[in-house]
Amino acid sequence: MVLRVSPGKGLWRCMSCEAAGNAIQFVARKENISDKEAALKLLAGLPGVQRASQLEEKKSAVAVPPNVAADLLNRVAAFYHRTLFRDSRRWAFGASRRVALTAFAAPSGNARLSI
Repeated sequence: MVLRVSPGKGLWRCMSCEAAGNAIQFVARKENISDKEAALKLLAGLPGVQRASQLEEKKSAVAVPPNVAADLLNRVAAFYHRTLFRDSRRWAFGASRRVALTAFAAPSGNARLSI
C-alpha cells in the first residue's frame, strides 16, 4: 500500500485503492467513525480548543443607558474624525480603495465622518 500525503494541501491519496480525502476523512476511515466525530476528535487534540458544551456559561451583557451609549459613540466618532482628517495620506489611502470619506456638520455643530 502506497499512501501519498500532500501536507501543503492537507490531502492524502491511497495509490492502491484510489481512496483520497482530507485529514478529517482520513481519521474517519482509519477509526471507522463519521466525519463529524473525526473532526471533533482532531479538535480535541489541539491545545486551547474547547467545545461549546465544555465552556463556562458567559455572563449576560451589562445594559448601558442610551445616553451613555450615545456619548460613547460620539466620542469614538470624534476620535476617528480627528485622526482621519489630520493627514492627507489617509484620504489617499481611502480613495485608493474606493472608500468615499466625506465630512459634514452634525446638528449639534460637531463635524462627523460619513463613510
